[in-house]
Amino acid sequence: LDNVEISIIVTVGTFSEYAATVTMVPFVIFCLVLIPFGHFKNWITWRSATLGSTSDGSALSFINILFWNYNGFDSPANISGRVVNPVTTIPKALILLVPLVTASYVLPLLAATGTDTPFSSYHNGTFGVIAMKSHWALGTIVTVSMVVS
Repeated sequence: LDNVEISIIVTVGTFSEYAATVTMVPFVIFCLVLIPFGHFKNWITWRSATLGSTSDGSALSFINILFWNYNGFDSPANISGRVVNPVTTIPKALILLVPLVTASYVLPLLAATGTDTPFSSYHNGTFGVIAMKSHWALGTIVTVSMVVS
């Protein structure tokens, strides 16, 4: 690696850390505020309207979202040539990051679905609306973090 590549890597890494912090901290607060007051029955009740049949397209949308969330699974192979000792570094990183990424999806969903917001009203920006019902400041920072992300 030459000095230009190293400076670019450091700049991108630093910016990524700041962007991750700005987008994740509001959702951590969102989870801490809403999960303790969630309705547990909402987490275990099956909602047939969420998957439905393929005739209304919701099952296909569900599958599309699953595959979208796995986007980037091939990235370690693309960068392994630049990683020091990739045989041990990449598995360690995956062991650390897979639970963190899973929690970043599951915990906000638990917080949102624990409220009495009907699933039929979920759309882009619903987390901000749910947070706003809790407190205007929480709604504002969650909305801003969604825009930044």
